[in-house]
Amino acid sequence: MKRILQTILLLASIAGTTSCDKENEPPHIPSGRYLVGTTASEVVDKNQMADRGSYDFDRSLLDLLPSLPVRVDRIEYRTTDPFGRSVIASGIVSYPILLPVRGTVVAQHFNTSANRDVPSVIMGGIESLLSYAGYVVISVDYLGFGSSVDMVHPYHHVESTGQSTVDMVLAVQEYFTALGRTPPNDVTVIGYSQGGAAALAFQKVSEEKYAEEIRIRQVFAGAGAYDLVATYEALQQHPTAPFPLMIPTLYLGLDYAENLQLDFSHIFKGKLLEHYEEWILAKTLNNGELNSELGTDFWAFMNEDVFNPQHPQTARFIQALEKNSLLNWMPQAPLALVQSEDDEYLPFVNARNAYDAFKAQGCDVRLIRFEGTGHVETGVSYFMFVLGELGLIDSQGNYSSAE
Repeated sequence: MKRILQTILLLASIAGTTSCDKENEPPHIPSGRYLVGTTASEVVDKNQMADRGSYDFDRSLLDLLPSLPVRVDRIEYRTTDPFGRSVIASGIVSYPILLPVRGTVVAQHFNTSANRDVPSVIMGGIESLLSYAGYVVISVDYLGFGSSVDMVHPYHHVESTGQSTVDMVLAVQEYFTALGRTPPNDVTVIGYSQGGAAALAFQKVSEEKYAEEIRIRQVFAGAGAYDLVATYEALQQHPTAPFPLMIPTLYLGLDYAENLQLDFSHIFKGKLLEHYEEWILAKTLNNGELNSELGTDFWAFMNEDVFNPQHPQTARFIQALEKNSLLNWMPQAPLALVQSEDDEYLPFVNARNAYDAFKAQGCDVRLIRFEGTGHVETGVSYFMFVLGELGLIDSQGNYSSAE
């Protein structure tokens, strides 16, 4: 261990003689089948990384991680939209400069409504903190953000979410090969909230179509909307919506991705009907700002027709929800579903129904329940659970270094 520390300190002193301009200059990598190129690069310490983004978390988590530099590269890559048309999308890859690489994590981030909050804009994210423990972390922006901001975000559209993540991983493989490093084709997948569903979407597309190119070691999915029909029905039964942006964003995303051609005068009402393009499609409001505009009274911004399943507009939407639920397939890699039974944003029925469906097929699946905490608070517990499962902390919450 002493020899490892001496080597790291020597490398750090050498790295310290490199100019900041040189460190932050994106490497010149030729484009490939998937990779378009790198458009930005930064060397970031863990405190800088923690300051990026619009999330709150227990800063004491930083004490668990080594204080060593991490490189973050913004990647542009080729993928397709929900209709198979070519699109240039974006994301980031972060990786340790001095530590040996423990493995690769595909990290699907939680819901972001504003383009200014996505990984390639902030050049980081809470998931990228895993790089300080030795992991290569790959994070997509999701279609409709970053380099593809001009298109509608296909929120919870399984096929395009999974495919665009697969294409990002394949682009990073080309990138690492060009750098002379081992390409990351053996991955762990994580994601919380929207990222939980996106993690399963990536697992589904990857295992069904790209099993030779990408080997998924394990998946940790937290508090995702896997059963969209059950989610929609549960949210309708409550007079208040703690996270109101989800339903209108879901309508807009699936209307686009499934070509539903909905008449939104039968879907929205009031200020939302008047401003949904400005509030949601323009992607200038963050989650808090958008939720503030909507308010928590579900009935105040949704048209009465959405509560009638026989209405033609609503019937088409429910069919799209059924098509994009993540219950009717068989995961191959070990899967852990994590959620609080008291989640006020997404009903626990998602985790329970997914667990029951996968268990019935004989899948290697676990259901990790928390009690007494809401959606945001459980996000911290989820992250600590992932750290433990990766062997980064012991049962007392102490950091476990790689020997």
